[in-house]
Amino acid sequence: MRKFLLLLILLNSFNNLWAQYRSDLQGTPQFVRNLLQDDFEPKQTIVETLLHESFSPDKFIQVNNIKHKEIWQYEENKAGGTDSTLFETIDYQYNSAGQILQEEKCNKLNSSTYKYLYTYNGLGLVEKRTDYVKFDHKGPLKNYVSITEFAYNGSGQLTLNITYDADSVFHYSQKREFDSKGNVLKIARNSENKYLYISNVFHYNANNILEKIDFMGPEKRINYSYTLKTDTAADKKIITVLREGAPFRSYKYNNVQQCVQKVRYDYKDNEPYDVITKIIYNPNGTVNTRLFYVNNEFKASQKIFYK
Repeated sequence: MRKFLLLLILLNSFNNLWAQYRSDLQGTPQFVRNLLQDDFEPKQTIVETLLHESFSPDKFIQVNNIKHKEIWQYEENKAGGTDSTLFETIDYQYNSAGQILQEEKCNKLNSSTYKYLYTYNGLGLVEKRTDYVKFDHKGPLKNYVSITEFAYNGSGQLTLNITYDADSVFHYSQKREFDSKGNVLKIARNSENKYLYISNVFHYNANNILEKIDFMGPEKRINYSYTLKTDTAADKKIITVLREGAPFRSYKYNNVQQCVQKVRYDYKDNEPYDVITKIIYNPNGTVNTRLFYVNNEFKASQKIFYK
């Protein structure tokens, strides 16, 4: 019991860190903020994307040994041409086993840096992540360090993560519950030293396919839900995510099950503001480039470099 209480004490952070990250993006073009706040890797599960899971190294990054990524933004100039600006770079360092040891993001517009260091357990699973964030521009945000530790079940599924600062002050925790088939059933969160509450409940159909995710707050009621619908035709697949019955996201796959397009449906000043990501692959199946559009107007690109 004492150990459990101690664990809870060490068990905000993600919410706070995410809020700081979003604040740090203020002053940059809206479409760039949209891209970075809703980042998506083709082999990341849709559930991970919807929940903004970003605690451990992305499987796609690690499996393909990506070394460097760049995000460029494009804007039309007064002469009718297009000006390009390097917005962000991301660099990765690996150990001899091919595991990511360090991930470093650099915002080129305000010189902010986000460095993540990873350590692993004997099974090769992430054991700890240490975040170093530095803001080199003038503003209210302060540099910070945070540490996240991870625990897993016998199947290697993440069951618990706890985040605290450099002084061991608790920030955030998340606990997951799985069924006998390995499906996540519930997620419970604790932030800002509030009590633990159920934040997500997952619903599956008779074929064990996820159909609905409920999002709840500390008040113990459903705030909103995501419903997933799958349309398969000619070996191609489109998964549409609805939020309260309205389109929220869609994912289009080719006939070899590679995600080739993602759409983020949104509104700005009561007008459609759809952010579209198109994914271009290399012949070996790895991603070459991602192209970003807002209402079908080309806005940015991301080039991926491999080891």
